[in-house]
Amino acid sequence: MENWKINTVRITFFTFLMLSIFLFSKNQLLIQTQSQFEFIPGNIGIASLFPYQGFENLTLLSADVTMRTELKDFNDISMPINFTCDYIIYNPSTTVNASFVLPIFHDLSILADIVTDFTAFRAWVNGTPAPLQIIDDEFTENIEEELEYFFNFLCLNYTEFQNDTIIHVRISAEVTFSTSLGRNVQILTISNDLRTMNYWNNYFNKTVEFRVNGIQPTSYSDYSDTTPERKCLVTHYESGTSYFWFWEQEQIIENIVMIQWQIPRDKPFTFLVSWDFFSLLLFAISSALVLLVNRRRNKIKRCLHE
Repeated sequence: MENWKINTVRITFFTFLMLSIFLFSKNQLLIQTQSQFEFIPGNIGIASLFPYQGFENLTLLSADVTMRTELKDFNDISMPINFTCDYIIYNPSTTVNASFVLPIFHDLSILADIVTDFTAFRAWVNGTPAPLQIIDDEFTENIEEELEYFFNFLCLNYTEFQNDTIIHVRISAEVTFSTSLGRNVQILTISNDLRTMNYWNNYFNKTVEFRVNGIQPTSYSDYSDTTPERKCLVTHYESGTSYFWFWEQEQIIENIVMIQWQIPRDKPFTFLVSWDFFSLLLFAISSALVLLVNRRRNKIKRCLHE
């Protein structure tokens, strides 16, 4: 009889030990999985060209920003994004050597996975190529802190901007959203930040258009601290959809316009639940074995007494 008691204790101890090991392993897996599958936002965008301090007397007549992209597959993201920005600027005063600033993305977490060479951006003034250069921090001392954190700044210098003349500035670039990063992105955003438009001292015409082929965004919107959303004009064409906002000779009070994709991702919860289920199953089987042993022992006891 003592052997049955010893076996029962052994089985109980073994059950407790195995359950502890599996629960510990599950917790370690949870920690590792959370770090491995941490989802991050992907935010690709630009702001609007504005005059560098000292050239605020220049007048912006119109600004048109078009972003073209195509998303074919959520599981293997290779997403080209083309930026085209056109600005018509008038100099009502004396001839100057003007400087303009263009804030371009980045979301700090994904810059290296999207573009590392700023020469992807090209500029033209009246059809003639114009150089762009990265601005040092000292040039952005009057920029909002949030903008300074999320953007790099490119500078376009234009010498001898004659008085009472108009120039056409075009800036374009094409980048590709990284496939490798795409596996961890749950929300993908393409945006145009409008806050730098307020660095111009006049009203003007402004348009922002997103032209999307392939998988269409889950949502499109503009954001303002104080006003309801401005209506977006949605137009379907043969291979995609256009999302279009415009302003006519008015102050821009919206902060940003954007399109977003909610990318379906399988979080690791199902795998973690299977560990919990396996641990409980092991405990149930071990408990059943203990009960069977006790019943068999009691049955033998009754037989001996009879």
